[in-house]
Amino acid sequence: MSKEFRTSVGGQALMEGIMMRGPEKICCAVRKPDGTIDLSYDTVTTHWYNKVPLVRGVCNMAENLYKGYRYLMHAADIAMEGETEPAESKLDKWFEAHATPAVQNALMACAAFVGVALALFLSFRVLNIADMTTDGAFTLGCAVSATAAVAGHPFLGLPLAMLAGAAAGFVTAFLQTRLAVPSILAGIITNTGLYTVNLAVMGFSSNVPMLKTVTIFTAAQGALGEGAPAKLLVAVVITVAVCALLIAFLGTRLGLSIRATGDNPDMVRASSINTAFTVTVGLCIANAMTALSGAVLAQYQRSADINLGTGMVVIGLASLIIGETLFGRGGMWVKAVAAVAGSVIYRFIIALALRANVPSECLKLISAIIVALAIAAPALRAKAAFRRRRAHAGKEAAR
Repeated sequence: MSKEFRTSVGGQALMEGIMMRGPEKICCAVRKPDGTIDLSYDTVTTHWYNKVPLVRGVCNMAENLYKGYRYLMHAADIAMEGETEPAESKLDKWFEAHATPAVQNALMACAAFVGVALALFLSFRVLNIADMTTDGAFTLGCAVSATAAVAGHPFLGLPLAMLAGAAAGFVTAFLQTRLAVPSILAGIITNTGLYTVNLAVMGFSSNVPMLKTVTIFTAAQGALGEGAPAKLLVAVVITVAVCALLIAFLGTRLGLSIRATGDNPDMVRASSINTAFTVTVGLCIANAMTALSGAVLAQYQRSADINLGTGMVVIGLASLIIGETLFGRGGMWVKAVAAVAGSVIYRFIIALALRANVPSECLKLISAIIVALAIAAPALRAKAAFRRRRAHAGKEAAR
């Protein structure tokens, strides 16, 4: 009877290379831009905790994560050796020289996250539905946009990402309207399934690098010339276009029907309007905007990762509620502009937290606190006003 063959060799895929680890040695091979192979070796060190049960598992996992990240960065440096970044415009150079990192981060990330805020404005405020598809739809937009850009079609990646996001919204709406699944649970189900879909779109890889890929930002820089503020112009155009188109749509007959569905669905049904159709259209548009945000972010940072969409619901709600708290509730234009402004303010807060050396692991907690405070702000203001009135009444009675 033949003996079963077992191996103790593992590995990790790298940019233009691979890393293999055995019981005693680690070897990393990366292909250089000129076609030659760069080889590096390392020795596996045995520590005291390798003999302690439970402890060795945690320590080895942390060690492998550290070494994996180190080899990823090493491979990127070797593969991109000799590459130069595209020339920046004069305004970009002035912007980087005079604006603080908080201002840069808030303004340039606005175009990437404003779609999420407007999407939650449509689903959460207009339709009165808690759509939990946001995280998966955002990553889906990143994956589709990155895949299209790598294939040489960066501009086509934006409408393709929106179509994919609309399809995700349709699935959520179908579960909710046709199968009577509660709205929150329908979004969670779709979001869970999108994880596999996103992996499939990225070729069953957890990330898609685009360091050598033409994006909408580099294409705009090439078309406008070195003296044009391409990044800022692209960010402004996308933000204004999404906001204007959403407001224009909500002013149409179908848009008014969607708004009425969120306000009073029973009245809408009594008016012979199909609420299932209006909910489906609303969720499709909301998730299309979310996917567009993911598409823009993927091309802006030149990479797509399977975990990029994690926490997008919190980010969108924080932006939406901050805007409503500061600017109040007015007409549709005021609400949309408030969502955009809230997105910028939220990015300012996060950037300032990073500048204050707050650990990146705490950003989710900071986001949760921001959302809680923004939601509680109207109630806190009302209680404070009531206490002032009561104190004033007490003083008047004492006289």
